[in-house]
Amino acid sequence: MMQGLDPSRIWANLVMTRYGVPPVLALRPRPLDAAYEGSASACMGGDHKPLAVYIRKLYDAKVSPPPPVAKKTAAKRRSTKPIAKKAK
Repeated sequence: MMQGLDPSRIWANLVMTRYGVPPVLALRPRPLDAAYEGSASACMGGDHKPLAVYIRKLYDAKVSPPPPVAKKTAAKRRSTKPIAKKAK
């Protein structure tokens, strides 16, 4: 085994690439977020759903288009004319 590489992440990326899905798991370094740790631990215990949800979130973040940016509208220019006072 290669030093420092996790074969399960290599296999996961290989399967994703095989089916036309961009690989989303980093080979090195290991993801440090708590979501990965919890889902990987559950997966080793036989519950694969948390890891599938984690990978789906990574996929959605990578593939989803960025949110639309609001177009800036030109501000209306105020008139420089003095405001006429209304007669009583």
